[in-house]
Amino acid sequence: MKPTQTPLETLKKELEFVDHAGYKKPVGGRQPLFCMETGATWRKPVFIEDSPVCPKEKYCACNPEGDCVLMGFVPAQHKHETLPCHHIPLNEKGETIASLEQDRDRVEPALRDWLVKTIGKLEATEAKH
Repeated sequence: MKPTQTPLETLKKELEFVDHAGYKKPVGGRQPLFCMETGATWRKPVFIEDSPVCPKEKYCACNPEGDCVLMGFVPAQHKHETLPCHHIPLNEKGETIASLEQDRDRVEPALRDWLVKTIGKLEATEAKH
């Protein structure tokens, strides 16, 4: 399990991942074992799940009671979904990663905008305290 961070630290780390093209790099299952063997199938990264901020172990279900700070942004009715973080409303229209996943080109800008806006709100709240 990856170490728990504050929501602000987590969102900043996710924004850095997005800004450094983290979701544009393919993800593979394993390296070839022999020189003549090809690598495992490569796929596009799954938003949030394949980023460094996701605290869950690979191929395990999310724990709604676990240490993922993103759960605080997930609506209650979606906390028991396979990937609850994919149901965080990213904008005023209520679009989510799950609702936009058919159009990957729209997910990343919507996620980035949400991250910037939410980081700003969290920093403003911290500044008041």
